[in-house]
Amino acid sequence: MHLSWRGKEKSSPGKTFQAPPGFRDSETPAVNLGEVIASAYSIRTPVARGDNGMIFEAWDMLVERTVALKIAWRDPGVQPLLLEARRCAAISDPAAVAIHAIGNHRGVEYVVAERTTGHMASEVIGAYAASGAVMPPDDVIDVLHRAARGVAAAHAVGVTLGEVSAETIAVGAVGAVPGERRVILGSLSMAQIPSVGAAQTCWAPEIITRDRSLAEPAARVAVDLYGLGCLAVELATSRPPYVGDSVKATLFGHVHHRPPPLAELRADLPVELGDLVGELLDKRPDARPAAAAVASQLQAISERAAATRRIVRALIVDDDGDRVRTMWSVLRRAHARATVDAARDGQEAVAKLRRDHPDLVVIDTRLAGSMNALELCMYVSGLEEARGALVVAIADDVDSADSTVLTRMGAHHLIARDHALPAALAELVHRIAAAPRFSGSHGRITISG
Repeated sequence: MHLSWRGKEKSSPGKTFQAPPGFRDSETPAVNLGEVIASAYSIRTPVARGDNGMIFEAWDMLVERTVALKIAWRDPGVQPLLLEARRCAAISDPAAVAIHAIGNHRGVEYVVAERTTGHMASEVIGAYAASGAVMPPDDVIDVLHRAARGVAAAHAVGVTLGEVSAETIAVGAVGAVPGERRVILGSLSMAQIPSVGAAQTCWAPEIITRDRSLAEPAARVAVDLYGLGCLAVELATSRPPYVGDSVKATLFGHVHHRPPPLAELRADLPVELGDLVGELLDKRPDARPAAAAVASQLQAISERAAATRRIVRALIVDDDGDRVRTMWSVLRRAHARATVDAARDGQEAVAKLRRDHPDLVVIDTRLAGSMNALELCMYVSGLEEARGALVVAIADDVDSADSTVLTRMGAHHLIARDHALPAALAELVHRIAAAPRFSGSHGRITISG
């Protein structure tokens, strides 16, 4: 026997009674599409059906925004939505949806909340697996950190979540700062996101063996922590930590098998992340670190990984101060770890190349002085200190004969001096930052513009 998150499903074979609208077993929605509630919320489409109510997407006509509206079932004994809304509102973390309003519509309770969209973590993991890839290390750490931070915020106010897994969190939910990821926990979504996975089973070994009971608050906290460990393994490997050919076999794995060695399975992940995940998956619930400590440690792991990423050193060679200032700004804005220097002529450029060993050398073809652009490209191509540097020439006409000579003499990229120049330079900076290092050969020459 294993413990299900939900009780035994009710079945009523041969039932002929038709439940009225608004009841859980009714095929008729609780409210009609287009219906307006509280003179403010216009019902648009159904989203999901939960244990205590039905969720719709609605339009807030006063504030002019999309919202989620959950209306309670009319069945006797349904848990009040107010309790669920208070639980979300008590947690000051993006992992919980914002609550906008609570009211009563025709004698039935409703709650208006932030509308979330995005993809389930299981869908994101599945997409990587289908392409034969795995989630990049930065994304694994980031998603896990945001989930752990949400769990910590919930535990801080006495709220436990029940199941933390790839099937119960959404990634990239709307409402986040543009360019940043957001993770929302299903138990804190007003049921827009499932709070229980398809197996409806608690995988924590102490619950399986009945050494602990979910009736104990401390046991529920430990189950959330175990779920974070399982989530980490699935994010990193695209598979849950224990997979059997049946639920019983999977339960056996959770109880008896050692946690997967994450550091061995993913050599590109920090070793200390594997150690932390191993602690979360400890068979002894009291040995698992608290969610706040987990979030803090993941923050440190993330910051350390960022600190060891490659700095992109760029050198601009141009005798025009205005052009230098423009390109300096473009390169600095392209990446947080880009450092930029400039040289006014070829002689100064050679000195800085020997001293700083830049990753990117940007030469304007209008360069005058001790060397012109062609001479400098030739010199750089034979300079030992410049091996591995990416040489870029900025030209008025990338199709000219002079440009062709530049490519033969050592320029790896030709970029046209037009409106697309900033984007082309930024792309090269990101390419360098993402690579461990450049080899002496840069492969085929490319032309942008």
